[in-house]
Amino acid sequence: MNETLTPTADSTPDATKEADRFSWWNVWLFLVQRVFLYFVLYALSIGPFYWEWYKSRYVDGSSVLAAFYLPLVWIAEVVPPFGEWMNWYIHLWTG
Repeated sequence: MNETLTPTADSTPDATKEADRFSWWNVWLFLVQRVFLYFVLYALSIGPFYWEWYKSRYVDGSSVLAAFYLPLVWIAEVVPPFGEWMNWYIHLWTG
């Protein structure tokens, strides 16, 4: 009944220290993933808001909404394949 516990390889202080060690590579990877995810969501959000954006840019709507989507307009003009994709995607929402 008196069993002595011997430390395993996973419970040694070196293994714990290795697992808790801070890594800039992990931070960088996390940030790149988040920026990519947020850009994809940002680009996809123009579909449902297209008519509101159109009204704010060309009629008399919110200048904040027009400014919010201005980077997408700029990227669509600078990168033609992205612009073609945006036209296709917006057409899915507008019919």
